[in-house]
Amino acid sequence: MVSTRRQQAMVEAESIKSFEEKVPPKSLNLLIDQYFGENEANKHISFQDEFMIDNADPNKSEISTQLNKVDWNVGIDQIRLQQERIISHKGTVFNMLVAGRKNVGKTTLINSLFDEPITSASKPGTTCLEMKRFKIVDSTTHLNLTVIETTGFGDNVNNSYGWLPVVNFIDESMRSYVYQEEQPYRNNVVDRRVHICLYLIEPDSLNVLDVLTMKELSKRVNLLPIISKCDILNLESLKDFKTRLKKICEVQDIEICSFMKTYDEYESIKKLYPLSTITSDEMIPGSSKLGRNYKWGYVAIDNPEYSDFLELRRLLINDNLVDFIKSTEQYYETCRAELLKTRILKSKKSFQDNEVTLDFENVDANGLQNYKAYAIFNKSKMDNIMVEWCPKFIESQVKIKRKFNKVIDIEENKFMEWKKALIEKQTRFNNAIELMYKDIDLLKLECQELEYQVVTGRNTNPENSTTLVGLHFKR
Repeated sequence: MVSTRRQQAMVEAESIKSFEEKVPPKSLNLLIDQYFGENEANKHISFQDEFMIDNADPNKSEISTQLNKVDWNVGIDQIRLQQERIISHKGTVFNMLVAGRKNVGKTTLINSLFDEPITSASKPGTTCLEMKRFKIVDSTTHLNLTVIETTGFGDNVNNSYGWLPVVNFIDESMRSYVYQEEQPYRNNVVDRRVHICLYLIEPDSLNVLDVLTMKELSKRVNLLPIISKCDILNLESLKDFKTRLKKICEVQDIEICSFMKTYDEYESIKKLYPLSTITSDEMIPGSSKLGRNYKWGYVAIDNPEYSDFLELRRLLINDNLVDFIKSTEQYYETCRAELLKTRILKSKKSFQDNEVTLDFENVDANGLQNYKAYAIFNKSKMDNIMVEWCPKFIESQVKIKRKFNKVIDIEENKFMEWKKALIEKQTRFNNAIELMYKDIDLLKLECQELEYQVVTGRNTNPENSTTLVGLHFKR
């Protein structure tokens, strides 16, 4: 069969000899390879000078072939266009978290980035997080944008764990996507995984809550600090504040866009941060640009002399939007693997001796049997574990234990005092009992003496008696 196919290939090769000038030998070799298999072709046909075979790794079974200067086209250049059509039809999901203290300019920045008033300020009384979804349609595609804003952030008297709701939302979005993928029907999967976090900082006002929040967020999401309302500072003060913010991030191990370290654009992003922006929702009179109004004039938000707004828009939307999505998906795969492995290990105690045993050392070797562990240790049980691992819950436990130990110490002190008083009282009673026993012994002796006197017939005068009985009679 192989020889027949080889003969057919040779016949076809003879028929295209007239095109040898247009089709180089390496292209002909590739055609024969594709026709009856790579292994047979390598046995009978060899153009050593025309191929570059990369077999540096002996463990690899694949042989990569690189063709240069091929003057023909098989249509693989259309793959990019096919993907563009798919994305154009399906759209892109992009989730952006905008964090920062109250009145720092989060809503205005979002509207300025997309050049449309797509969102409005949060209603009074709204706490924690507010999620808004938008569909931004372009001429060729559309963007399914989700914006999560922190409302009432840092308004509490005690902000020790003010960052916790934001971090919990990011972690829960990852876990929720894992559980949604386990369902039979995944057409209605809601993707809330945060792809980028813009953390807005007030000019020349960086507090402990900002540092703690950025430190926790940088472990879970692509973090990009932004100095908002930078027009409050002059250029020299703004430069000093950027330098100080950069040093604080280095000392506190706050990583910028940590999921993109393997990307080529990472170094350029790191050089740009921290970005400073001017935000406004008012148009400059006589112009189509947004800007801020002052007594001495107007400042456009896209003026590169004062603001990095154009750099932010380019970095966020024009150049790296897909990179933020892809890097977050890579982080999600890591979270997913750790979550599933944790569920398998936690379900170890639930398996009985008569049930199927799993390999808890090499969980990948279990195959589909792992789904039995997933069914046992489901979402509700995993949520309880997450609550137990919550730092605020752990601190509450520590406080309750301290309070409990304090109550125990107070009660133990009361018990020791009561025990001491009881022992003293018992000692007094024991002493009184001993005295009573001594009196009884003396009375016994006097009774014996009286019996002896009665038996012997001796006459005694009770008035002259010095015994207890004599005293009794005398009384």
